[in-house]
Amino acid sequence: MQKSGIQLFFSHSVERLVKVLAEHLRQQQSEQSLFISPKVLVPNANMQRFLQLNLAQENGVCAHIDFPFLETGLFQLVNASGRFNQQHLNGQHLSWLILTALRSEEIKTSEVFRPIHTYLSELDSKELRSVKQWQLSQKLAMLLLDYESQRPEMINAWLQGRQFFQNSEDKHLVQLEAMQKQLYGHLVEAGSQQNLSTLFQLSHRLRTAKVPMDHQEIHLFTPSRLSQLHRQLILQLAPYMQINIYQLNVCMEYWEDLQTAQELRWQQSHLQKIQSLKIKYRNTVGEWLEHKPSNGEVFAELEIDPEENSLLKFWGKPGREALKLFSDIENDAIHFSINYNDYWLLSEDVPEDSLLHELQKNVLYRSPNLQKINQLTALKSLQMAAAPSIYREVEAVYNSILWNLQQDEKLRQNDIAVLVTDMNTYRFVIEQVFETLNHQLQTNLSYAIVDSSAAIESRYAEAIQLLFTVLEDDFIRSSVFKWLDNPCVKAANQFDDKDWQDWLMAVNYLGIYCGFDHLYPRSEDSVQGVDYGKLFTWQQGLHRLHQSLAILDDDAENLAFLNAEKIGQLSVLLETLYQVKQSWREAKTAAQWEVQLNRTLDLLLAIPFDEPREHYVQMALQQSLIKLAGTQPDLELELEDIKQFIHLELKHIPASKGSYLTGGVVCAALQPMRPIPFSIIYVLGMDEKTFPGQLHKETLDLTHRSRRIGDINSVENKNYLFLETMMCARKKLYLSFVALDLQNDEVIEPSPVLLTLQAACNDLIDFSILPHNSFPVVDIPLNACDGFELQQTVSQYSDWLVNYSYTDLLRHYERLNTGNWPQAGNINQQLQLDLFRQTNCETKTLDSQNSITETNQEIIHVDASELADFLINPQVAVLKKQGLVSKHPEDLSMVEVEPQDISGLLKHHIFTAAIESWLQNPQTEDFSQVLQKQYQQQLVKSKAPVDLFASLEDFVDVPQMLVDKLKPHLTNNVLLGDVRLGNTKSQQAPAISVQGITLKLETGQQVLVSGLAEGIYVQDSVFDSQIVISSSVSDDAGWNKKLAKPFINWCLWQLSNEIQVNEPFKVHLVFPKKIHTIELKPWITGTTGFSTRSTISHYLHMLVSDYLYEQSVYLPFELLDKLDISRKEEIEPLINLFKTNSSKSVNFLAYAPENLDAADLQDIENKYLSKAEWSRYEEILKLMPFRFSSHPIDDYRRYLLPLYAMYQGQFDDSTGNRS
Repeated sequence: MQKSGIQLFFSHSVERLVKVLAEHLRQQQSEQSLFISPKVLVPNANMQRFLQLNLAQENGVCAHIDFPFLETGLFQLVNASGRFNQQHLNGQHLSWLILTALRSEEIKTSEVFRPIHTYLSELDSKELRSVKQWQLSQKLAMLLLDYESQRPEMINAWLQGRQFFQNSEDKHLVQLEAMQKQLYGHLVEAGSQQNLSTLFQLSHRLRTAKVPMDHQEIHLFTPSRLSQLHRQLILQLAPYMQINIYQLNVCMEYWEDLQTAQELRWQQSHLQKIQSLKIKYRNTVGEWLEHKPSNGEVFAELEIDPEENSLLKFWGKPGREALKLFSDIENDAIHFSINYNDYWLLSEDVPEDSLLHELQKNVLYRSPNLQKINQLTALKSLQMAAAPSIYREVEAVYNSILWNLQQDEKLRQNDIAVLVTDMNTYRFVIEQVFETLNHQLQTNLSYAIVDSSAAIESRYAEAIQLLFTVLEDDFIRSSVFKWLDNPCVKAANQFDDKDWQDWLMAVNYLGIYCGFDHLYPRSEDSVQGVDYGKLFTWQQGLHRLHQSLAILDDDAENLAFLNAEKIGQLSVLLETLYQVKQSWREAKTAAQWEVQLNRTLDLLLAIPFDEPREHYVQMALQQSLIKLAGTQPDLELELEDIKQFIHLELKHIPASKGSYLTGGVVCAALQPMRPIPFSIIYVLGMDEKTFPGQLHKETLDLTHRSRRIGDINSVENKNYLFLETMMCARKKLYLSFVALDLQNDEVIEPSPVLLTLQAACNDLIDFSILPHNSFPVVDIPLNACDGFELQQTVSQYSDWLVNYSYTDLLRHYERLNTGNWPQAGNINQQLQLDLFRQTNCETKTLDSQNSITETNQEIIHVDASELADFLINPQVAVLKKQGLVSKHPEDLSMVEVEPQDISGLLKHHIFTAAIESWLQNPQTEDFSQVLQKQYQQQLVKSKAPVDLFASLEDFVDVPQMLVDKLKPHLTNNVLLGDVRLGNTKSQQAPAISVQGITLKLETGQQVLVSGLAEGIYVQDSVFDSQIVISSSVSDDAGWNKKLAKPFINWCLWQLSNEIQVNEPFKVHLVFPKKIHTIELKPWITGTTGFSTRSTISHYLHMLVSDYLYEQSVYLPFELLDKLDISRKEEIEPLINLFKTNSSKSVNFLAYAPENLDAADLQDIENKYLSKAEWSRYEEILKLMPFRFSSHPIDDYRRYLLPLYAMYQGQFDDSTGNRS
C-alpha cells in the first residue's frame, strides 16, 4: 500500500466498506508500532458504535483504534502536522467569544452593528435579553463556521479587507455582510490572543508550515458530503500521509459503465459520467446565465440527466453533487501530482423476489427493471400505513415487530430500527407504548432510544433545571416538591419517598404555598394579630411548626408525619436554598460562577448508585463550566445568563435510554450521515407537515444570497436521507404517518416523499394480476379491536394490523356478539380472560353470591358509614368498596397559588366549628363573632384566603335561625359528644364507647358492624337528639342524604343493650339557610311496620348482605322524594305520606305494590331513568355507565321505606299507628 496519497472506495453497501476498512486496519496494526493507534474519522457517535461492533466481528476484536469525529480529527491532524499547539475554536468556544463581543461597548455603539441593535433592545427584561444574546451568539457562531467550510472565498475576501458582496445592489445585504465581516475580524484577533483557531484558520497556516513526512494512514468512513474546506485539507495532507476515504453511494451507474455483468472493475475514465455533467448558473431573479458572473450573487446548479431514474431525479441531488465534488478531488490530485486511486466495491447480488429489492436495484443501476411484481406476498417487503393517532401508530409498530420476530427465528431485536422524523414528538410515546404493552402482553421487547439530550433524559440535568425554577418561582410549592422528588436531590440529602410524602403532608397542613419569607407586601403592623406579609410562606409555616410540635391542633387527621428530625432537615434544606438565591442575585464573572456552581451542585445534588450514567452528564457539565471559566474568565454573567448557559450545554450533551445497536430495537431520529443498515426499518411520522418540511431562509445567513455545488438545503437533505434509508433496509421497510388531527378534525396528507415512492411502486406492479389499482396504504383503525377483521383482508400483503393484545381480541368477539369466546392459549391469556370477565358486566360468569368471602370464616368488619353510603347510592358504594375514587384526587405537590376563595370543605369546617362553638355556650356567644373567630384561626394557619377573597355571606341568616329554631330544642338537653359503637376510628376521644353489633348472615358469615355518631345530645342520660351540620346552600332539602348515617346508627342502637334512645330521636339538619328536624322512631301501620328489634335486625341483615355481595345498582337517595304518583281516592294508602290532606300527589311508597297500576309503574320508571345523573363533583364516576335497577320500585321499598316513612309519614305519637 502506498505511503501517501488518496484512495477513494465507493460502494452501495456499508457492510462491504466495513470489510475493506477491517482489512486495512489489520494490515496497518500489523505494520506499525503498538504505541500508535489507527485513526478512523467518523461523522457521528452512531457510526462509531456501528464500526466498533462490525470491526470486532470482522477482526475478532476492536481495540486500540481512535474514532474522532471528522472536524475534530482533521483539526488534530493539522495541529500535529504543523506543530501549531493551538486549541480548537469550535462552535461552543466561538459562541462565548461572540457573546463577549456583543456586550462590548464597541459593538453596542458601532453603526456597523445597527442590524442587531434593535433586536438586543435594552428595554427587554433581563431574562429575555439574556435569551436573545445567547441564541444570537450560537446562531452567528454556526454561520461563521459554515462560511469557513462552504464559502472560503468570502472569508478570504474579509481577511483581505474587502466585502464579497460589495457590488451588490441589495443595501441590506451589504450592511449584513459588513457587520459579520467586522465581527469575524474581532473574533480572529480575540482567538489569536488565546491560541484559539478554527480548522479554517489552521489550514491557512498549514500552507506555509513545514510538514514532516510521518507516513500516517488515516481513514475517513462514509463522509457523505465533504465541504470545500475538508476537500482542501485532504489535498494539503495527502502528500504527507495516506488518506483512505470510504464513501457510500446509492447508485453505481454514475461512475461505471457496466457493459456486461462480469465487468467488475472501473473503467479508465473512472468518474467520466459525473464529470461530464455541466454546471449551470442563475442570477438572483432565477434567470439562467451563459457564463459565471463575477459578483458573489450567483446560484450554481448541476444539470440532471434526462434519462435519470425517477427516485434519483427527485431525491438524488445531494448524491450527484457530492460525487461531482469527489471528481474534483481526482482532478486536483492529478494537478498537484498526488497519488490517487478509486475503487468500486461490489457486494453480492440483491435478491429479486420483493418489491423493496426491485426498487433498490433500479436505484443502484439507474435504470428501470422490466420485471413486474405479480405476487401479493412480494409487497410485504415495503408497506405503508396511515394511522389515526400517534399512539395507534406506535402500537401498530410494536405488534408488527413482535410478528416479524416470530416469523424469522434468525432475526434479532438489534436488527430492527424504528426511525422517527421528530424525536421530540415520538420519544415519550414510544417509551409509554412499549413499556405498557411489554407489561400487558408479558413480553420482553428490549429497545434503546437514542438521539435525545441530557436536558430531556438526565435526572441530574433535570435537578439542575428545577433548581433554577425553584429560585425563579420564589419557592412555589409545586416547584419545590418537584425538585425534592428528583433522585439526585434525595441521594445528596439522604431522604426517601416516605420522607417526601411526609413533608408534603406537613407543608399542606401548614398552609405553605409560595415565597420564602414574604408573599404579600411586607407590613410592620399586623391586622387582628395576623401578619399578612408572611401568610402562606415557608418561613411562617415552618416557624409555627417548630413552636408547636408538642402542641398540635385537635383537627389534625394524621400527625405521624410531623417528625421533628425530618422537619428540621426540611427547614435546613429550604434555608440553604434561600441562601443560594440570595448569593446568586448578584452578577459574577465566569470564573466565580464556576466555583460557586460546582460547590452548590456538589452540596445539593449527588448521583444515585443505580444511575451510573448520570456521572457522564455531571462531568460533561463540569468540564463546560471549566472551559467557560478558562476561555472567558472575566466575562460578567447574571443569573439569567448562567441559566441560559447551562440550559444550552445540557441540550448539547447527548443522552439515550438503553444501548445503541446492542440494547434491542433501535429507536432513533431519522438523521443524515448515518447510513447504518438494518434488516427491518420502520420510519414513522411521514406526513406532509413534518417531512421533508419547508425551507426557512435565515435573515443573517449570507449563503442564501448565492449557491455553490454542494450547497444542500434542508428539504433536499431530507429527501436524500430517505433514499439512503431505503437503500439500507435489507429485508423490509415500513412507512407510516398520522393521517388525522383528531383535535381539530382535519385530514393530514402523506409526505410528498411517500407519494413519489408510491408512484415508483405502481410502475413496478402488475395490477392486471393483482386485485388493486395502486400500491396499497393500510388504514390503521382508531379502535384496536377493529383490526382483527380488517387484518383478514390485508394479511397477504401487510402485517400492519397484527395485534397481540388478548384483551382487544375479547373486545372484538364481544362486539361480534356471537357467544363463541376464544379459548385461552396460555396462562397469561387465561389471566386476561378472567380479568376481562370480572370487569365486564355482559360476560361476568361469577356467582353473585360468591363475591368476596365464600370460604372465609373470619369475622367481617363493616362500618355504619359504609352502609349509609350504600343507602345513598348502592352503585357508588360498591365502586368505592372495590377501590374506585369518585373524583380525581388533588395532587398536593402541584399546588402553585395560595387560596383564592374558601373551598367547600374549608367552608364546611368553619361553619361546623362555629356551630359547635356556639352550641357550647348559646346564651352568651354571638354567632357572627364566633364565625369570624373560626375564620381568623384558619387564616393564621394559612389555610383560608385573606379578607379580600373570603366570602361568608352564605351564613348571614344563621344566627337568627339558631335562636328561633334550634335553641328551643336544646333547652333541656346536654351535649354528650361522640358515641362510638365497636372499634371504628375517631379523630378525638368519644364520650361513650359500646360494643359493636354482630350479625350472622344466611351464609353463616359473621359481620361486626361498628359506627360513630357525632354531636349527640342526651336528656337524663337518654339519647335524645343529634345535630348534623352541612354548609351546602343548594342541597338543603329535608329529605337529604345526611339522614342516612344517623338512621343507620339509630338502627344499630335499637339492637344494643348498652344504649337507651328516646322516642322519637330528633335529628336536626342545620344548613346555612334552613334547619330541618326529622324524628326517628319505630312505626307500624297494621300490615307494615318498623317497630321491633327483629324487624330492624332483619333489615340490617338484608342491607349488610346486599352490600357485601355487591348488589350494585344505581339508586340515588334524593331521587326517591321525586317519585310521586297521582292520589288514589278509592284506595286506602298503606302509609299516610301525604304532605297535606288536600295533596293531589303522593310518593309511590304510600301504596302497596299491588295497588299500583301500569300507568303508575311506567311513570315511576320514566322518572327514574330520566333523572339519572352523577354529582357534578364526581369526575371519575361520570365515566362509569349507570347500572339501572331492573326493579327500582322494589329496591327503593326494600332499602328506604323505613326511613322515608319516618321522614314523611303521619303517625299517632302514642301508638305509632297511622293517623
